[in-house]
Amino acid sequence: MFEKIKGLMDLKKEVEDITSALNDTKKALSSFTDEFTSVKKELNDVKNNQKEFLKVLKNDGEEIKNSKEELKKSVYDFNLLKNKLQNQIVEKFEEELKKELNINLEKLKKDIEQYNLMKSNIDAVVLKSKSVAAEIDKFVEISKNIKKEDFELTQFKREMLKSNNEKLELMQRIDTLEKLIAKMRRNQP
Repeated sequence: MFEKIKGLMDLKKEVEDITSALNDTKKALSSFTDEFTSVKKELNDVKNNQKEFLKVLKNDGEEIKNSKEELKKSVYDFNLLKNKLQNQIVEKFEEELKKELNINLEKLKKDIEQYNLMKSNIDAVVLKSKSVAAEIDKFVEISKNIKKEDFELTQFKREMLKSNNEKLELMQRIDTLEKLIAKMRRNQP
């Protein structure tokens, strides 16, 4: 019996050891449960934070997408405006150049008209000079053939000089008239 009591005592001691171990395990399990709850709560917090972050990221993504579209539209509008301005500048330049060319062309036409008029006047003067020179040559030829006795014909000589003077005066008047006519033509529209 003693052995039974001893066995019971040993059994009691083993039960106490198991109970103690069980209590330790219970405490460890309780501590582990607390830690697990804490970790679970932190994981839920992280999960919620990630959801918020994804939500913000999604909103930011939409805003970035909208901003990108607006930027594309602005760049497109800017390119259109740039092309329009370039075309306007080129058109304005061509218009101004055309005006300047027309003004210079008109001046050139007037200068050509004046040149042609002056050329015709000069040609007329040259022709008259040639005819006067021919007449003078005739007089020179005649004067070579005149003898000393012919010098007594002073009356004839005076008449010839008078005729020549009248002829020169008439030529000068013709020149003056031609110049007046040319001037009148230039002043006409």
